[in-house]
Amino acid sequence: MSPKFRKVHDAYLAESQKFFVNEYIHYMTSKIKQHRDSAFRKNGLAAILIFIFASFYVWIPYEALRGGKEFRDYQNYVDTFSKESFVLKKSGDSIKGYISNEILWDFTVRSGMSLLSAGPSNVLSIVSFIVIASMAAYVRRGAGWFWILLLFNPLVIDFVMSQCRMAFGMSLFYGSLLTKRKKILIFAMVASIFVHTAMIPITAFYWIGWWMFRGAGMGRRPIIAVFCLIGVGVLVALLIGPFQSIIRILIEDDRRYGEVTERSSFVYSLFWMMLLPLFAFLNPSANRIANNAFVTVILSVFVTSVIFQFYGIRFIAASFPSIICAVSSLNPPIRNYVLGSLITFTGVQWIYWT
Repeated sequence: MSPKFRKVHDAYLAESQKFFVNEYIHYMTSKIKQHRDSAFRKNGLAAILIFIFASFYVWIPYEALRGGKEFRDYQNYVDTFSKESFVLKKSGDSIKGYISNEILWDFTVRSGMSLLSAGPSNVLSIVSFIVIASMAAYVRRGAGWFWILLLFNPLVIDFVMSQCRMAFGMSLFYGSLLTKRKKILIFAMVASIFVHTAMIPITAFYWIGWWMFRGAGMGRRPIIAVFCLIGVGVLVALLIGPFQSIIRILIEDDRRYGEVTERSSFVYSLFWMMLLPLFAFLNPSANRIANNAFVTVILSVFVTSVIFQFYGIRFIAASFPSIICAVSSLNPPIRNYVLGSLITFTGVQWIYWT
């Protein structure tokens, strides 16, 4: 091959390679753009539907359906935020004081009242909207659109519309799990601790479950990991139940907790208690999913609360979206049975609730 021909040949190959590389880059760029546009449209539509769902959920006049019976905790919040705040003064300048006095909750609601020039009831309605929207988004991603309807459960309604402080903490928890950015996840979970002190064990439950199967390498011994998860739930339940006074002394929390003496009836609790062996032992390997491990710990806490007769149903209410996702992950025959039982039980709840 002559030098002149070789030069032309090399130039042709170089141009050909450049052409095909440019075409490939253009093709991949267009594909990525199409995927982004499709994902944006899909996520945008999902956000609109969740907005509509949450708006309808909060708009429903539940008190009228209950014959005018008010949400007790909700009225307490309205009365509290109608008065002057002394939370910052009580907290001092310590992190422990900020956590025990749940300063971020007081700051959020009062800031909303100031910015919107609105009363506490309006701001609390916005909080309820944020809570149910985050729950719906979590269920939609973990289970699907159909499963969102299970959030119309009296237990969840009372939690979202009445127990606003803990519910707001859970909205930060579920919102953090929806994000793929680690910094936002850490920030939201840490912030939730300053909203409600119960978020300390709840956040710990999730990450302990994740760590046992991922960090501690117990995935090959799932049954041992499950017993460890149950042990964690029982231990924490004892600390926040019978031994709660010790914890309150350690964190210098002098508030009164009259509701801890309340307890759910055994018959009412039986349904939730039966879910523990189902999730824990029917398929222990399913607890490799962090959500399912979290549910196993929560159910352990609740069963312990029933045994020692202290109020633990709030943990079921708080983790209800996770329970829904765990049910959806079961094998079809068992899943259908549990789903049918849950729908039937919800119907019974509605009868007694209204």
